[in-house]
Amino acid sequence: MRLPINPQSVNSDWWARYKGAADSALAHGMKVVFGYWEANKDGFVDDVTAWNTMWDRVTADYGGTSAVYFEPMNEPFGYSLSAWVSLCSTWLSRHSAVPRGRVLISGTGYNDNVTGVGAASALSGTLLSLHFYGFWASDTTRSAWTANLSNRLGAYSSRTVIDEAGAPMTTRLDYSAGHQDGNTFTAYFAATTDLARARQLGVVYWPGLRSGDTYSITRQSGGGLATNNASGVVQLRWGWGL
Repeated sequence: MRLPINPQSVNSDWWARYKGAADSALAHGMKVVFGYWEANKDGFVDDVTAWNTMWDRVTADYGGTSAVYFEPMNEPFGYSLSAWVSLCSTWLSRHSAVPRGRVLISGTGYNDNVTGVGAASALSGTLLSLHFYGFWASDTTRSAWTANLSNRLGAYSSRTVIDEAGAPMTTRLDYSAGHQDGNTFTAYFAATTDLARARQLGVVYWPGLRSGDTYSITRQSGGGLATNNASGVVQLRWGWGL
């Protein structure tokens, strides 16, 4: 489960309550990713001092929990590759007690390519975070989408987690085998999950539950959750290796 954080949510009394979501997930045997989301929507850390204070607190609380991972920033599109590597290097030095294998370094741009951060020696040993969506192209074949994703991964599949991927789940698309080529989103989702399974990539679906979002894979129903698209769930579980 990937949870967004910011200084407003962590550097306040609200953090004690928000931690309950992470603690519940951990109690259910899940892994948790904390990722910083900036508020100004310009692709930069809003306030570096507050950001550092936030991460100091989060890593102090969960640095010793092996199932918790840390993503310094979501979609750092404001930074050049060199500036982003420099910022992440500083983060790694400040939080050197956290194993690098539990740090997800976002790809450049909108997390859309990990080849640059993967090649950076200063970030060696870290995991890499890639986002991949079907609205980024108009291809309708699995082969074209597989090539698209492969180019974004380069030689770094073994370090990469696709920590955002999703497709329409409330529009009655059929994601099952035999119905995948011929539609942009079914072809995209099949290619993504097939490649994830073949290369053993982690995949975090976006979003698990979000009211009014056609990508939401579940919806509230009574006192629990219901699935929006059974074939989509089957395909996602396939990508998870199930």
